[in-house]
Amino acid sequence: MRVLSRPVTSGEPAEPVMSEAPAAAGPSPKARDPFVRFAGVAGLLAQVLAVVINVVLLAPPPDPPEGLDTPVIEVAAYVAEKGDMLALGHGLRYVAQVLLLIFGVGLYRLVKGPHDGAHQGWAMVGLLATVWIPAVGIIAQSIEGVAVWQSETLAEQPQLALALWGISTFLWNATLVPFSAQMLGFSLAGRASGVFPLWLVSLGLAAAASGLVGAFATASTAGEGWEVPLYVFLALVSPWMIITSIRMIRTETA
Repeated sequence: MRVLSRPVTSGEPAEPVMSEAPAAAGPSPKARDPFVRFAGVAGLLAQVLAVVINVVLLAPPPDPPEGLDTPVIEVAAYVAEKGDMLALGHGLRYVAQVLLLIFGVGLYRLVKGPHDGAHQGWAMVGLLATVWIPAVGIIAQSIEGVAVWQSETLAEQPQLALALWGISTFLWNATLVPFSAQMLGFSLAGRASGVFPLWLVSLGLAAAASGLVGAFATASTAGEGWEVPLYVFLALVSPWMIITSIRMIRTETA
């Protein structure tokens, strides 16, 4: 800030005139957004929970009943043997769904950009998919929970058991669509707004494509023969989420 003198007229003392110098550039709004960092931590925790739940607590589960010749009592025996671990695993799944929601909202705040444009539209696609993931996942988890914890009773009602397992399996497979849409929307928004480098965008698009292929294969083959695109999807989505979460935590350099 500097002081200038206004020209003096007759009989009038000089008055200082204040002139504002340009303010020093501060951190960008994204670097100051604490929720983005918090959401990055949530994304990392979701990945940790995914490993704990699927590798430690809920593995190796018996195959869900696929026909009336498959004895549902096998599931009941599995529940009786690992009841405590199953309870913890199923409970943590709800926590993981909430963490994924927080991760998606924070990522939306990071990539949406300050003005209308392509990044805003793609960011909204990612946000809507983010809401869709836990909405479908929680329903699928709840139906699967009934099928698991009531397996002994359902052993005497195989038709109902098959229906519950079938609905749950369908809904879990259906979450591939919002997961893919989330990565597609946020990756393109991140590229349009300059937040993500091209290599990270490419990783997200590849994961989204494999997820959509997996969803299509599941729907067209009634769940048979879709393991390969699913494994590709899992191999790509985990590093994408981990890298993205770390960049969200380090928002100054994201």
